[in-house]
Amino acid sequence: MDDIQTYRAKKKLKKMLSNKSWCLEGFHLNSDLVVNAYIYDPFDTGEVALAEFTEQDISRLKLIKEPIEAVCGAVDQQFKRYVMATGAQIRKRIEELGILMCIYMLNTASYQTLCAKEKTGHRHFIILLYRNRHTNECTLLPFSLVSQEAILDVELIKQYAQSVIARDEVANPSYFNASPVVPI
Repeated sequence: MDDIQTYRAKKKLKKMLSNKSWCLEGFHLNSDLVVNAYIYDPFDTGEVALAEFTEQDISRLKLIKEPIEAVCGAVDQQFKRYVMATGAQIRKRIEELGILMCIYMLNTASYQTLCAKEKTGHRHFIILLYRNRHTNECTLLPFSLVSQEAILDVELIKQYAQSVIARDEVANPSYFNASPVVPI
């Protein structure tokens, strides 16, 4: 009986994901899901990737202690590999990217705030990739929200990101493609 219910739940969720513009490569149903994490590159590729984390994933990955700069660099590099992946590589790349996204997420104030909120919906953690074209330096910018939607639509993520980007263009112009610093 449980197998039938699991199959139906997975089929329903896959249909919902497909209706929300998600590619289903490497998708697995997790009934004990704690947070969905998304990574979005609004400037170079326009790609959005989704990873889902259970309490077990989070407990296991909390044990990994790496400098945040190293984790950010690894997320950036793995995202590039994910975007370039084809066929059977996609599943492996998204799993590797998901692990790094979780390690990064666990080390942010945005995640702490998300966990402190009353869980009246589904938790979502979004990472924006900002790349300065002059320095090739990548900055990760996280934000989070609680929604009644189990999975956010790709276009909705992009809309949320645009409001964050508009705010950052004023508050943090160094994140963007400002003129390069030229020594005199």
